[in-house]
Amino acid sequence: MPRWVGLKEASEALKVHPRTVQRMVDRGELRGRHVGKRLEVELHDDAIAQNVTPLQSDTQAQNAPERDMARQVAALRAQLANTTGERDRLLAERDRAEQQSSAYWQELVKLHDTLREINANMARMQHRLEAAEQRLALPAPDQERVTQPPPAQTHVTHGTPPAPSRRRPPRTVWERLFGRRR
Repeated sequence: MPRWVGLKEASEALKVHPRTVQRMVDRGELRGRHVGKRLEVELHDDAIAQNVTPLQSDTQAQNAPERDMARQVAALRAQLANTTGERDRLLAERDRAEQQSSAYWQELVKLHDTLREINANMARMQHRLEAAEQRLALPAPDQERVTQPPPAQTHVTHGTPPAPSRRRPPRTVWERLFGRRR
C-alpha cells in the first residue's frame, strides 16, 4: 500500500541520506511531490521491507534496472579502458617528444660550443697574422709597393770594370714569414 512521507522519514526507511532520496526523486527512481516547500515521497510498504525503491518493487521492472545498471557498468569499464589506453599513449608520446627535445638541445649545445671554438681559433689566427705582418713590416694589402729603380751605374774612368753589386734579390713572402734557408 503506497503512502506519502516526508524526506527525512523516507531516508530513514530506505536507510540512505536525505540528499540521496532527493536525487532519486530527481532521477525518477522514486515518486515525489512538493507540498508547499516540503518534499513528500511515495513509499510502498513491501519496498521498505525489501529495502528497494518502489519502482524496483514492480514485478515487470524488477530486473530491468539491474540489467541497465550492468550495461552501464560494462559501458563505463569499456570507456575507462579506452581512456586508460589513450592516457598511456599520450604519456608515451610525451616521453618521446621530451627525448627528442633533449637530443635537439644537446645537439644545439654541441654546435654552439663548436662555433665558439671556431671563433676563438679564428681570433688566434688573426692575431698571429697581424704579429707576423708587423715583424715583416709588410705594407697594407691595399697599398701598392713602390719599387725604386736601381741606382745608375757610373763608369769608372780608370779602365777597370765596375764591381758587381752585392745587393740581394728581394725576399719572397715565404721568406718574409719563415725566414731564409741557410
